[in-house]
Amino acid sequence: MNPEEYRRFVAKQKRAFEDQVDLEMGVKNQVR
Repeated sequence: MNPEEYRRFVAKQKRAFEDQVDLEMGVKNQVR
């Protein structure tokens, strides 16, 4: 895996994590 592929992989993981956080925050906000 070269640095460019690694950078792209990390960016994808980070985006997936942020989407998950947004989803959980949205659920928590709807509960209130």
